[in-house]
Amino acid sequence: MTTTSPPPSNSASASSGAPLLEVTNLSTTFTTPRGLIRANDSISFTLRRGETIGVVGETGSGKTVLGRSILGVLPSRYTTYTGSVRFQGTELTTQSRAELAKLWGSELSMVMQNPMTALAPARRIGQQLADGLRHHLGMSRSEAKAEAIRLLYDVRIPDPERRSKAFPYQLSGGLRQRVTIALALAANPSLLIADEITTALDVTVAAQILDLLGRIRDERAMGMILVSHDLGVIATRTDAVKVMYAGRIVESATTRALFASPRHPYTEALLGSIPRHSHTPHTPLNAIPGAPPNLGRLPVGCSFAPRCAYAQDRCREERPELVDDGTGHAVACHFPRNLPGSSVGAGTNEAVRVENKTAKVCEERNAVDVSVATGSPAAREGGT
Repeated sequence: MTTTSPPPSNSASASSGAPLLEVTNLSTTFTTPRGLIRANDSISFTLRRGETIGVVGETGSGKTVLGRSILGVLPSRYTTYTGSVRFQGTELTTQSRAELAKLWGSELSMVMQNPMTALAPARRIGQQLADGLRHHLGMSRSEAKAEAIRLLYDVRIPDPERRSKAFPYQLSGGLRQRVTIALALAANPSLLIADEITTALDVTVAAQILDLLGRIRDERAMGMILVSHDLGVIATRTDAVKVMYAGRIVESATTRALFASPRHPYTEALLGSIPRHSHTPHTPLNAIPGAPPNLGRLPVGCSFAPRCAYAQDRCREERPELVDDGTGHAVACHFPRNLPGSSVGAGTNEAVRVENKTAKVCEERNAVDVSVATGSPAAREGGT
């Protein structure tokens, strides 16, 4: 590099001890033929061992770039970083690519969003897993082969011994996604960044995978950043949430606080745009008007102002900063919603409830009084 299972049971312990990851004012800028594009702008957060942070936002909000910026895997020729990324006390932004490569897999790992491009197309699945195990853990060929099959079993791949001999093109999208998860967990990393890991999975398998990740996180005191469009996953599987828009964090809070009392109009709009089972057939969706802004030509003031139903002149003239209210709930908005003692918004004590199949799978274990649905056709691909 050049110069965020059902609600975790160990949340209390996660809040103590030295931070696993500290990100401070991290900005990522791409040099393109059309000029400079700032994909991440002044991102700051802390992740502790055993903690899961959710990152949510529309496509193009900078979620995936954030994960790759933390790892330092973006092309150095076209990418510039500013700010600080400290992992277990070590500054990553000053490390060479060779030094970072020693951490990838063994300490820092990421489940990529597209499983087809994340796997080597000309190598069998078992070989790809075994290569990583031999490199990072020093296993023998036979040990690595047996461990690769066990990892495939752990991520619920049917007939893992036979599947280990398959090439990526012979597997469905759901199975390929599970293989990338097995690859990411193979060397027991301390930090896992999971980028849209449930997109290609059906609801039941997604719940099994998330349960597996939650168990492994607890057993290893692993920190996890869960990037997802699925608000049901975010609501039931994270300790804290970062809402991103136009490359910035616009709202940050504990999961319970954010879903019970969303303060940024964008967060409120995301929750309000999800279809509910209580709606009658053919009820129009509450879509967010407009489109995300061009990161190369951001508007003056608040980036969400052109799409915000509550925007005022100040919003169009002055960019709001992310301000913490003293309780850990921070929002970048001049006129935040649902403030304590305010009648603006849904009210601080009114939990946002949106029914969702994913949340129902683990309803009996769910300590967060929220359930949210995706309705995504992609989630129905079983991958068997």
